Amino acid sequence: MSLLAEPRRVAEHEFPIGAPRAEQLEYLLAFAVLAPSSRNTQPWRFVIAGDDVELRAEPGRWSSHADPGRREFFLSLGCALENLAIAAERFGFTADVALFPEPADLTWVATVRIAPTMALPVPWTPSLRAILERHTAHAAFAPREVTVDDIWALRQAVTGDDVRLDLVTEASWRRALAAMLEQADRELLHDAGVRADLAAQLATGALGPGGALGLLAGLAVKHLDLGPLVAPRDEALVTGAPLVGMLSVREEDPATWVRVGRLFERLWLTATDRGLGFQPVTAVIEVPALRRELGRLLPQEGWLPVEGFRIGHETSPPGQRSPRRAVEVTRDT
Repeated sequence: MSLLAEPRRVAEHEFPIGAPRAEQLEYLLAFAVLAPSSRNTQPWRFVIAGDDVELRAEPGRWSSHADPGRREFFLSLGCALENLAIAAERFGFTADVALFPEPADLTWVATVRIAPTMALPVPWTPSLRAILERHTAHAAFAPREVTVDDIWALRQAVTGDDVRLDLVTEASWRRALAAMLEQADRELLHDAGVRADLAAQLATGALGPGGALGLLAGLAVKHLDLGPLVAPRDEALVTGAPLVGMLSVREEDPATWVRVGRLFERLWLTATDRGLGFQPVTAVIEVPALRRELGRLLPQEGWLPVEGFRIGHETSPPGQRSPRRAVEVTRDT
């Protein structure tokens, strides 16, 4: 399926007050699908059943070579789930989430019960504006530190004891991460299967120009090892970032990855709210040996790195928004 549509520009004043609940829920889903996803695969669809929204996974959108364990697949679904919960809260609803209601069915990721409430949003919950403005920072950051207040706000976004957040400003740590990222880029882009996954996404227009240009880009990636070009650039981006971060867990399974995805999106939206640029740094975690080496860099033993990122002040406005598929909704009557 071609991905050619600009993200829908929804806004708070457009909420369909007084409309049937199903119409209101579909409006909330317009925010959910603005979530980030690995290689912009957007591996979600939704079922509306009364006051419930079911989040379903689309296995056909799994990048099996680049993400063999489906970690990024479920992280992406968690990001969409978090957007839905934030939008529901902002429009006066609660979002009661039940993960994997049928444990044997990993395509049924969550059921979200949406119910009206008079409660006020939690103060540090990101804004709807952040969902609309969130984007990936691809360029180098300005040589300016992230403030203590910004770092405090980012820390408040990650709750619970099962997921650890490390935010690091030390240059030596950044250089170590950057060196591992450089090696990971070379290894991954040398892998023909990984390049095939990436080429397939490029051909749809999901990662850049569509049409003939997308097809040509896909062919180039599929048949050329671009690691020697990409790796030094990525290494420099991480080395020059004023702040890098890592989310880690002690044990992992699909439910844990979904939860990490929710927290990852909350971090990204918090950064957006505070005018900071944000870019995921994931290649290191996709190479098992480098992931283990990265784990040894963490301040405490026994934690598994799950998602990395860099944060800083952007020097130029974002480019064109990533294209989006139409909201796929089934009404279960």
